[in-house]
Amino acid sequence: MMPTASGDSALSFMRGTPALSNIPIIVILISVISAHPDAERIAMQLGANAWLTKPVTYGELRRLINEVLSQTSASSSNG
Repeated sequence: MMPTASGDSALSFMRGTPALSNIPIIVILISVISAHPDAERIAMQLGANAWLTKPVTYGELRRLINEVLSQTSASSSNG
């Protein structure tokens, strides 16, 4: 939980700021998805590259970081 901003507003800010817009973002969501049933869809619509649901293991996070970095480097070399 962020004390001064929501994750949605932080994600929107990053994607709307040219200096930050190309930074890959992995959203980590709370485990009780029933509190926010559309959280994954919203995160992806706002520009997240990927998402994980808590609890997150080191292996899951490392795998997803490598996957996102591979995708972003491939897309930047194609365009």
